[in-house]
Amino acid sequence: MKAQVSVEFLVYFGFLLLVSSLFLANHLSNSQKLSNLKMEVESQEIADKVSFEINSAVIAGNGYERNFYLEEKIGGFSNYTVEIGDYYVLIDWDGRSKISKASTKSINGTIEKGWNLIRNINGGIYVN
Repeated sequence: MKAQVSVEFLVYFGFLLLVSSLFLANHLSNSQKLSNLKMEVESQEIADKVSFEINSAVIAGNGYERNFYLEEKIGGFSNYTVEIGDYYVLIDWDGRSKISKASTKSINGTIEKGWNLIRNINGGIYVN
């Protein structure tokens, strides 16, 4: 009788361990998906923010000057780069990228992580 109880206990315990493992694996998978989604959203927000600053400088015209800040890392842990091209801002990280439109291709300088100064001097947009 004791042996039967021990076997039943091991079977129930094994089943419980299997169910718990499956639940944990599913939870970790969902956590990774959520983390990736958060990084996608944050990188798009950075691209939109830089684009907004450029577009504001263009619209405001000569004499516009403003400081703005970009986070050092996406999601607090992933490095990224900012590229400005003809009418776009590109954020690139870990082989992925997000893009946002800019209203001009005439941008001088580079966007850095941390504080940036953007100016409109006689219609030209200058950064840092």
